[in-house]
Amino acid sequence: ATAIHDWYLPNLPVMPTAMGLVVLFTVINLMGVKWAARLAIPLASVAGLLALASGLGPALAGTVDWHQATNLHLTTPFDGWFGDMTSIMAGLFLIGFVAPAFETAACHVGEMTNPERSLPRTMWVSAGLACVFFIPLPLIWLGTLGPEALSKDLAQVLGPTFAPLFGTASKAAAVWFMLVNLFLCSLQPLCGAPRTLSQIADDGLIPRIFSSRMKFTDVPWFATLFTAGFALFFLYLGDPVWLIAATNFTYVFGGLVLPSVAVWLLRRDAPEAPRLYRAPRGTILLGLIAASVWAMTALLGFQQFGLTTVIVGLIFAYSGSILYVWRLLADKRRAGQPLSFRTLHVKLTGAMLVVLLLD
Repeated sequence: ATAIHDWYLPNLPVMPTAMGLVVLFTVINLMGVKWAARLAIPLASVAGLLALASGLGPALAGTVDWHQATNLHLTTPFDGWFGDMTSIMAGLFLIGFVAPAFETAACHVGEMTNPERSLPRTMWVSAGLACVFFIPLPLIWLGTLGPEALSKDLAQVLGPTFAPLFGTASKAAAVWFMLVNLFLCSLQPLCGAPRTLSQIADDGLIPRIFSSRMKFTDVPWFATLFTAGFALFFLYLGDPVWLIAATNFTYVFGGLVLPSVAVWLLRRDAPEAPRLYRAPRGTILLGLIAASVWAMTALLGFQQFGLTTVIVGLIFAYSGSILYVWRLLADKRRAGQPLSFRTLHVKLTGAMLVVLLLD
């Protein structure tokens, strides 16, 4: 919404527009995965083609300063080897956010007609697009624009990378390159995250209502509205930086590190369990190594995050425990069993929460 306001419609109110976009994408997702795909596929195709144009155009036109592109001088927060390592870790932390591309494919595995064929294909396509966006594009942009320009608003500075192919329309191409990617980033969380919540509820880990699905579209309607509701609430708060940092911190540990370890443990302990998709064994080990790197990047960034961010991030992570206890109590009441809190799980969780309070 801010991008549309800054680039096209200066009189457009940002907050109502942002909330309107969330509501619009929520409605599209409630109409079913086919409707979401009908919007996502054209947007993704445009984004991919514009990415190729932004990379191939300067390379073919000879406007790339390859010496500048390969002179990867680190901008460090402080001097010394630890400053260099911190900068490298910051880059690896950002690269970790390519993970949602693979999650977008994996969270729909239960709805695929032929997951054994379709899911590996989507994984390879995701990997290919990630390579385009994370390897040649930044190098070509660095060689064409220089490091100073890349620290500014990309929509305003990427025009020269589109100029060889688009000419006078290069600035518009740069703006739309950013816009279509922003639209995709707004659409996908309302499509993927609710299905993950629904699956967790199907597995008996959070309240049953998250499993509720619409009769005709098979969309997890409550999980979708739950996700949209929190998105609107955070928008209302203004999405402060500390809140975004806290959710990122939670995502790295709860969405990348721990699941990567869990997948490795599952493959080790139940290698013959039926799976809709079986990742090659080597990639399981690579995931474990990547999880270790992501954990290290987050730990080294504690001081940059700040105490408030770390504490709020841990509270976000433990919020799932509340829903889990809710489900346990509901299942016991449903089965007519007495409610009991004298379990090792409750004692350990309680001890951890007390430690957080003391911290």
